[in-house]
Amino acid sequence: MKRTPRNADYTKNYNRNLVLRLLRHRQMSRADLAAASGLTRASVSLIVEELQRQGVVEELEPTATKRGRTPLPLAIRGGVYCAVGVYLNRSGCQMGVVDLNGTLLEKRSLSPGACSDTAALVSAAAELLVQAQPDGSKMLGIGVSAPGPLDSGGGRILNPPGFARWHGAPVCQMLTEKTGQPVWLENNACTLAQYYCEAKGLRDALLLLVDSGVGSGVISGGRLLQSGGGFTSELGHTTIDFNGRLCSCGGRGCLEAYAAVPNLLRGTAYTSWRQLVENAAQGVPDAAELLEQEAAYLSAGITNLVNLVDVDTVILAGDISWGFETFRPLLEKRLQGRLIGRTDRAVALETMSAETDTQICAAAAAVFRNFLTEPV
Repeated sequence: MKRTPRNADYTKNYNRNLVLRLLRHRQMSRADLAAASGLTRASVSLIVEELQRQGVVEELEPTATKRGRTPLPLAIRGGVYCAVGVYLNRSGCQMGVVDLNGTLLEKRSLSPGACSDTAALVSAAAELLVQAQPDGSKMLGIGVSAPGPLDSGGGRILNPPGFARWHGAPVCQMLTEKTGQPVWLENNACTLAQYYCEAKGLRDALLLLVDSGVGSGVISGGRLLQSGGGFTSELGHTTIDFNGRLCSCGGRGCLEAYAAVPNLLRGTAYTSWRQLVENAAQGVPDAAELLEQEAAYLSAGITNLVNLVDVDTVILAGDISWGFETFRPLLEKRLQGRLIGRTDRAVALETMSAETDTQICAAAAAVFRNFLTEPV
């Protein structure tokens, strides 16, 4: 493998970004940073001093300890670096200004009708950028999260089912032309997967976004699993029954055709996942049977993925995260004994509450990842 030569400036910038990546998620002392980064205490001190002179990092009040010298916690100063996050789905659009600490400074919402007009969404994002950017802050760009499939490298939304108005839309180009800012585009499930796993320190995980569709994001070895062309996993459009239902993507027997909440509830008396879970928890037979069916559908998809890519955590997000204490035992039971190589260790099941603020911060995080990533 050919290695790219590294010079002193490269190393300096890499180490600076490493320190900022660590401080993004929690306050740390110089000693903590040295231990977590593998850098020497002297190197960390030099980096911190420079960041303090630049007004990027600040020292906070020390936390009292029983003995010894109290370490001074460090944090990224709020509002120094900012990004706009735009989270687009079939329910509408959420957008806001977020700083490098992950603090949401301002947010706006657009209805599904407004989101069907690409020009209106672009104008709203441009207006937000002008009105809500804090004085003295540096705007790093715009992160857009949208339903897949996408051409992330080319900045285009391809052909997500139920999202026809946006098919082929060069959303990155449109926003850059309007705002002058660089723009990054990511799949909704991948956006949430990276945001959650970075905050929790997870390196091998699958996130399933189950609501009006079934989206997926896979983190392997601490990185988003994607092809060289930027294509990410579409577990919702893998087949669990090759003679099955016709899916909105044109395929047959896709996981989404069965496990997406509207598809699960079609033809029943239930209108929402919450209503279904509430009835199942009360012992209503048909509701309990539907939950069992959903566990069977999702376990088939999870099994296929985990037997291909070794993940130790499965995160459920979207509508399906509500009432998870009722649904969890059913899914765990379905997964038992089906995962090759995991007879002695179960896959951990977790939920992510993808509320509006989380969606916006996750979209903006795409900008911060680019800003703090090792140069190529």
